[in-house]
Amino acid sequence: MAYFKQTTLGRPVIMGRKTWESLPERFRPLPGRLNVVVSRNRDYAAPGATLCHSLEEALAAAGSGEVFVMGGAELYTLALPQAHRLYLTRVEDAPAADAFFPTVPAGEWQETRRQAGTGSEPTYAFTLLERRPSATVR
Repeated sequence: MAYFKQTTLGRPVIMGRKTWESLPERFRPLPGRLNVVVSRNRDYAAPGATLCHSLEEALAAAGSGEVFVMGGAELYTLALPQAHRLYLTRVEDAPAADAFFPTVPAGEWQETRRQAGTGSEPTYAFTLLERRPSATVR
């Protein structure tokens, strides 16, 4: 979590309702960041966060500059075509799961940084992918 905090501190984070609810209450909202929660439910309450009802609305609320989409799977899928940079934690494991990050088109992205995680099983690495100049942002 230290890498995530260091990377996102001072910048807006956009998340879906389930991701918001998965955060322990004592960490909601994530300190030092504008927290934007996306929910289709107009009556949903996310105390301390800005509530939006679409990715477009959330991006507008986040303002200009670098914005982090931190889940869930549906928001990742919607945001990927607009992204310029991907900060990914790649875990060398295959746990049972029902939600996944979308497939990243290899020809559109290049890895520009990789930092191996330390002292943990399964092994993991923090990677930074940047959209190739020839790839079109949609």
